[in-house]
Amino acid sequence: MLKRYLLDKGFKKRYVLFAILAMEIVSLPAAAGIISQSFKQADIPALSVVLLEETEQKARYVIASEAAFHIAADVTDAHYEVRIYKKGEVNSQSFGEKAQMPGAALTCSHTKNEQTTIFQSLRRTSINLDLNKDDILNQAIIVEIKHNAGAKPNFSFVRGSTDIKTFNPINCLSPVS
Repeated sequence: MLKRYLLDKGFKKRYVLFAILAMEIVSLPAAAGIISQSFKQADIPALSVVLLEETEQKARYVIASEAAFHIAADVTDAHYEVRIYKKGEVNSQSFGEKAQMPGAALTCSHTKNEQTTIFQSLRRTSINLDLNKDDILNQAIIVEIKHNAGAKPNFSFVRGSTDIKTFNPINCLSPVS
């Protein structure tokens, strides 16, 4: 209808097509912005874990994170003692200068058949939001996990918090045997 009106008024077809094409080209950046915002993926916070030492009853890890995390064990019916060290030295290098405690310094738990979470952090270890801004070791903590002799668990370090029902903390007065 608009096309017929314009043609009746003396506009040539090529000018009408040019005007429509120009409007399409002008609207492309706006459409691209809307699409990029709607499909923008959320940044996944970093969690870096390095095994330092593992013995029959103990494992030590260096952990640096930009978000809360939890530690899970695959061996059920075992006692676990998780101790956090915020500052110190490892292999003659200092760690934790720009770190914060992610949760309690000492947490004990007993896993049951359906419960595998042995530690739940409340916050990230890094004070800064971006682990790339500083030396990652300065924003890291040491996690020491003691467990029953012969248990031989595999530990999983997972970004984000866990369902609180899967975490079974106990009193730490009795040592892990």
